[in-house]
Amino acid sequence: MTSHRYLARRPRLGFTMVELLFVLVIVSVVAAIGLPRFSDWLAYHRVENAARVVAGDFENALALAGRQSTPVRVAYDATDMELRVTDRATGTVLHRRRLGGGSEFPVGSATFTGAPVDVYPSREVSAPISVTLVAGEHSRRVHMSSAGFIRIVSS
Repeated sequence: MTSHRYLARRPRLGFTMVELLFVLVIVSVVAAIGLPRFSDWLAYHRVENAARVVAGDFENALALAGRQSTPVRVAYDATDMELRVTDRATGTVLHRRRLGGGSEFPVGSATFTGAPVDVYPSREVSAPISVTLVAGEHSRRVHMSSAGFIRIVSS
C-alpha cells in the first residue's frame, strides 16, 4: 500500500492534452494575425532590393563601356526574365542578371521600356531605358536617362 500512496503523491510530469491544444490555438491566432503583414513586408523588400540591383547593373554597364573604351548593349530577354550587358561589337555577354521566380530577386514582373540601348564610353546612352519591377502591391521604376543618370522612383 505504501507504494500506491507514493505514486499518487508524485508530481505530474508533462502537459495535458487540453493545455497543449490551448497553446496551439494561441500560436495559430498570433500567426494568422502576423502573416499578412509579413508577406507585405517581404514583397516590399523584394522589389526594393531588385530595384537597387538593377540600378547597380546599369551603373556597371556605364563603367564597362568606359573601362573597355567600346560601346556595350543593355538588353532584356522577357522570356528568361534576364537583363544582359553585352559587348556591342562581339556580342560577348559581359554581365547577366536573372529576375523573377527561381532567381535571387523573385519579383512578380519586370517590364522594360526602351530596351535594348547602347551605352557609350562617354557615359551617354542611345536612348532612355526604364524598368518597372512589381512584387505584390509594391512597385519601383529604375530609369536611366540618355545622359547616363540613374534614379529609382516609386511607380
